[in-house]
Amino acid sequence: MALKRNGIFNSPSAAEEKRCLLEADDEYRINFPDGRELKLVRHGIELRSGLVDELSDEAKDITILDSSSPLMIRPILPRLPLVLQSESDLRILPDAHIKTSVSLPLGIALIAKDKENPIIIREFHPVTPSKTWFGTPDDGEAAYSWKTALNGRPLPSETGPWEAVCPLIVKNNSPEILEFQRMILRVPELSLFTNGRITATNSVTIRFRGETQASQVTFEKKPEGITGSIVKLAEPRVPVDRALLRRSFAFIKTISMS
Repeated sequence: MALKRNGIFNSPSAAEEKRCLLEADDEYRINFPDGRELKLVRHGIELRSGLVDELSDEAKDITILDSSSPLMIRPILPRLPLVLQSESDLRILPDAHIKTSVSLPLGIALIAKDKENPIIIREFHPVTPSKTWFGTPDDGEAAYSWKTALNGRPLPSETGPWEAVCPLIVKNNSPEILEFQRMILRVPELSLFTNGRITATNSVTIRFRGETQASQVTFEKKPEGITGSIVKLAEPRVPVDRALLRRSFAFIKTISMS
């Protein structure tokens, strides 16, 4: 996540870079992996933001703010859940489990604080996955489609500037074989953390209880398996209880639309 402030490139640490502020009269340029450049310009209560192109160096989207307080520049997860499609056929036997880490795409958000409540003013995503639908036509939810490896991949030693990892455990607590086409990971309900080398969400455990029953989904307070001094970068978009019963898997006979 390369930042250029007032025309000069900075080289902060990963943790410092993700805690940047946009002051009352300030400018940031953020390079996307595909070569596009995001420009953020702040003049008092006027914020100009947007992608620049070869024809114009202006950020043409204008937001009028209600104060001159600094805006936070933070990494942010996708705004919709991710429907994970395994790159390999996967089945989990009764009483077995898989422990893996799922790579998630990150974007950039401009955030203001209204007292203690953060407000997302603008967000930009270098990668926007294709939209899909999880569940039946009458009982489902909009999501993004995301291919990944669900094969016991360990946590990496570090993450790239535009990715986070989710430590994930899937347990088969049913008497039947768990063999599914897709599973949903509700990333708007996850927090973001970093130790300076790895950006990660809090750990998630999904307990399969049978094809006709909702799965038990548990969110831990922090990402398990990550050492060092851990800093919280972002709260979840949608606060939830730590344990929920949710539909988590889509099977071959389940009607779905992509």
